[in-house]
Amino acid sequence: MYDYDDYEEDVLLVLRVLKYLHGVQTREEFLKTLNHCTEAGMDELYELADTFTWELFPAAVFDIDEEWGATTMSFSHPNIDCYLSLTGRLDTTHGHRLALRKRLEDIALYFCMVTDSVTGVQFSPMDESTCVKLRFSPDCCDTLGFANSMVDLLRYLDRENRRLEKLCLEQQNESDKEAA
Repeated sequence: MYDYDDYEEDVLLVLRVLKYLHGVQTREEFLKTLNHCTEAGMDELYELADTFTWELFPAAVFDIDEEWGATTMSFSHPNIDCYLSLTGRLDTTHGHRLALRKRLEDIALYFCMVTDSVTGVQFSPMDESTCVKLRFSPDCCDTLGFANSMVDLLRYLDRENRRLEKLCLEQQNESDKEAA
C-alpha cells in the first residue's frame, strides 16, 4: 500500500501533468486523458504519473555514457524549438540574441538540476530542432522529483513563449507603423 508522502507526490505529479496537457492537447484528447485518470485506481498512480511524464517526451532516447558511467537522455520538444524560433525572430542585436539563447540553457539547468538526479545538461542544434542531452547521476535517482522538474520546465517555457510572441507582435506592429 501507499506511504502518504509517495501518494501525495504521485497525485501532485499527475495533477501538474494534467494542467500542462490541458493547455496543449485538443479538448477531445484531454477528455480522453482525463477519463483514463478517473478509471485508474489509487495503486496505479505512480504508473500513471510515469506514463504521462514520458508521453511529454515521446522521442526521448536513453543511452549509457561510457566515460562517465551514467545514463543519458536525449530529447527535443516543441516548446524548446518554439523558444529558439521566437528569439531568432526578435529584432535585437547579435549579443542580445545570444543572451536569450544562453538564457534557455540557464532555464534548463535551473529546472533539470533541482534534484540530484541530473548532473549535466548539453544543447545540440539539429536540422529542425534542438536536442537536449541530460546526464543522470549514477548515485541518485529521484524519478518523481525529476518528472516534476521536467513538467516545470515545459510549463515555464510555455509561459515564456507566450511572452516572446507578444514581444514579436509588438515589434511587428511598430515596424508596420514606421513603414506607413
